[in-house]
Amino acid sequence: MLSKQIGLVNQILQDMRNLYFICLFNFIGGVLGAQEQTDTITIDQNIDEVSYKAFDKIIQRDLNFLLFENIAPQQGISFTANDKGSQLNLSGILYSGYKGIYTINAELSSTKGVYLFDEDGGEKGTVTFNYFKAYHRKYFRKSIEDQDKMRGAHFALEKIFHAYAKLDTLKTILDKGTNEPEIESNYLKAKTKLQSLSRTHLNSQDVHAFGQLDNFSYKMVKSKAGDKTVKITYDWKPARMNVKKKYDLKSLERFCEHIEYIHKKLEEELIEYEIQTAKKNWETKHTVFFSLHPYYTRESLDLYEIQDDFSNSFQEISGDLYGIKINFLNYSYERLAKMKWWRPHQFFLQVGGNLGRISNRSNFREQQLAFIDTLETSNGTVQNITSRTGFTSPSGRYQYGIGFGLHTAVYVFPWKYPFGLFGQISYSDLNFSSGSGVSDSRTIPLRAGFLLNLKNKKKDVDRITIQAFADRSNLRLDPSASDDWRFGIGVGLPIKF
Repeated sequence: MLSKQIGLVNQILQDMRNLYFICLFNFIGGVLGAQEQTDTITIDQNIDEVSYKAFDKIIQRDLNFLLFENIAPQQGISFTANDKGSQLNLSGILYSGYKGIYTINAELSSTKGVYLFDEDGGEKGTVTFNYFKAYHRKYFRKSIEDQDKMRGAHFALEKIFHAYAKLDTLKTILDKGTNEPEIESNYLKAKTKLQSLSRTHLNSQDVHAFGQLDNFSYKMVKSKAGDKTVKITYDWKPARMNVKKKYDLKSLERFCEHIEYIHKKLEEELIEYEIQTAKKNWETKHTVFFSLHPYYTRESLDLYEIQDDFSNSFQEISGDLYGIKINFLNYSYERLAKMKWWRPHQFFLQVGGNLGRISNRSNFREQQLAFIDTLETSNGTVQNITSRTGFTSPSGRYQYGIGFGLHTAVYVFPWKYPFGLFGQISYSDLNFSSGSGVSDSRTIPLRAGFLLNLKNKKKDVDRITIQAFADRSNLRLDPSASDDWRFGIGVGLPIKF
């Protein structure tokens, strides 16, 4: 008995949905003056809550938010200072779309403040091009009622029908005044676009809905007389048309505007409606993306070598470094609804590696060097002290090598509050030629600390991210006076340029 009742209820719901479409198009037909024939429109009942294009748009926005407005303090403008020096990062977006995200990053570092050129403290400037592409994404959602699931399809059906009716009406008006091939060509392209939208937003396999739109008639708009020549610029080519008598120039303008609307704006309206309608149903979202980072670095320092003349003891050295960094795995998780306490509010994992040309610059130490010139005079001994900052190294030579590394980073916000934790650990293997006099180096740097996000006035976007951290330059060494735990603060301003 219960199963029969459930079946009866489902049948009633199905009949109500069919009745909705009949009423909808009777209403639309009445508004447009259509009274000849009405029919139901077939919509795939298994349609997803959002179309694949709307879902791609969601992922694109999420990736932008994650990279530029969330927990990545190295995007936008950031400044980091600790006992080893300071570093300034500047970044901007070159392109953001369905093909991925392209950005550029400039990094300036110094031992005494951040400058483009820092003769006393050494300088290092790096330019990096970045590419990000999501290759797997998944949202988990609550149980969705059929009525909610179809709401986006109802909206799409109405928008596509109105666009088609207006397009066909204007085309009929223009055909009465002239017979221009450009009109027919652009009409067919716009109609093909509407068919594509119907396939995407209404039917997963076929365009049943669009195929039945011709069954609905609409009111013809009377044209006004005109005898002018007008230049029309289409998206694909410009054309010059002779507007004959009894030709409605305003209808021609409206036709051009409507063509542009169908090609550029209609789908964005459909996608935005789907996104906003589905927003309340998401529980968690998972995004996996890949990133590629080719870079070029220019570094310089004043190298000190003992000479008889102190002024000739300094040699300015410049080096050109380049390579590539690849993040094989970037995984982002965010909880959007109330769940068990042990499920974190936000989690981010990154795993990658790098390969490139490196130098032994890290072996050099900055020193304040002084030369005392003694001169005996009749009045006594006169000392002239000359001082200058320079870099020294046990090897005494600036050398190139090959570097390889692996790295991983984890960011966790356990709760919705703006406090979080992060950790970064990496492995670096630097190799130099046997005759260079420079020893190979293998290090395991570590950094860990706390995160604090400060939001904007609306409390919907993180505008400042503060890191308080401790780090070690090499876990393979026992802590000592020169290689102990160090503490620093990083401040990020995730602002789009």
